[in-house]
Amino acid sequence: MNKQILVTGASSGIGLCLVHHLSSIGHTVYAGVRKLDDFNHLVGFKNIIPVMLDVTNKTHISEFIKRLKASNKPLYGLVNNAGLGGVGHFNAWREDEIKTMFDVNVFGPWRLSKACISSLLEGKGRIVNIGAQNSIGSCEFLGPYAMTKSALDSFTESLRCEVAEFGVKVSLIQPGSIKSKMEESTHKSSMERLERSSYPFDTRAKVLINHILEQEERAQYIEQNASEPEFVSHAVEHALFSDEPKERYVIGTHHEGKQTIEKLLKRVAQTNQNPDLHYSRNELIEILDRYLA
Repeated sequence: MNKQILVTGASSGIGLCLVHHLSSIGHTVYAGVRKLDDFNHLVGFKNIIPVMLDVTNKTHISEFIKRLKASNKPLYGLVNNAGLGGVGHFNAWREDEIKTMFDVNVFGPWRLSKACISSLLEGKGRIVNIGAQNSIGSCEFLGPYAMTKSALDSFTESLRCEVAEFGVKVSLIQPGSIKSKMEESTHKSSMERLERSSYPFDTRAKVLINHILEQEERAQYIEQNASEPEFVSHAVEHALFSDEPKERYVIGTHHEGKQTIEKLLKRVAQTNQNPDLHYSRNELIEILDRYLA
């Protein structure tokens, strides 16, 4: 049966792949984009309805809700994919840059979920938030980005609990490195932040700058280590249409998955050091076996 689905951030990468994948299996997809050129590129595709939708623009959101109501059909799926990336040492980020990233990556999904919830309740639909493995454990230069994805993780958890009894299911997709244009779109601002790094942090920043400038080597690295966006599309399809969608989907290479599991197990071990816990090894394995089952 044809369902109505909204995908934000549909101009490239994961979002664009999602739009084409979901439309190809027979669903009507509202493709949210911010630029007129991206809008025009999506005109004419079967089952795809491009809409101007900046997730920070309340007018855009209101206009979409009016359009949705005019369709006389509930929204079944909301895929909060729109997001900003970027690197930089914590001391080089400006406050306005971090606020903008939170506005898109955190408040954007909150705004759309709030605006669409009545229609989603009517259709007993699904909300799928596109997070990142960085919410589980971040690394150098990715602090603010990981902050936003950790916040989105927490929002997804609470939202799932709040809407479950009313028939709406919520999932979180956590990709590792995915081939997309996010890095390309944030390249200039990231380089500017790295250049702003002050002593003694500038040494490490210069190393990263030199690495980025080595375009051929960097392109080869990305090609070898990033996953195709189709992997995310299949996870989103399962989250949207499976009778038993997972709460979270970790997508990426074996190496990324291994790193993620080790980070989680490290947290378990550190948590177990609490004086009131100290589970034995056998007790911890018993708990793990219960979840593996």
